[in-house]
Amino acid sequence: MPEKTYTFSKEERLCSKKIIEKLYSRESDVAIISEYPFILKWINDETTILFPARIVISISNKYSRKAVDRNRIRRQLRELYRLNKQLIYDSLQSRNRKLALLLIFAGCQKYTYDELQTKFKNLVDRFIKNMDAGN
Repeated sequence: MPEKTYTFSKEERLCSKKIIEKLYSRESDVAIISEYPFILKWINDETTILFPARIVISISNKYSRKAVDRNRIRRQLRELYRLNKQLIYDSLQSRNRKLALLLIFAGCQKYTYDELQTKFKNLVDRFIKNMDAGN
């Protein structure tokens, strides 16, 4: 994988129903970090070959009733992940790990892109620190 690629290809998206169901389950091997309005869940995923992490983004209609709002948030989250994924990739590659990630947006209010960016960076920092702790 080339360094500093700011893309979000099909191979980076998590599509496996079995793995997604595991991420949504309450099993003990699913690790969780939350930084309001985000919840990040992950499990080990050895099925991926090219990328250290694959991700699925979820926005509940419980918090965003209108599809227009959910689609806007989903686009913003994909962009945030695309721009900040190199931090996650570097952390995972240094530990020789491959993960399946589930990013859940659970916010009730509307956020600006800058607010989401700050909160997402805090989430990524906590994720990396959690990886340093050995989880």
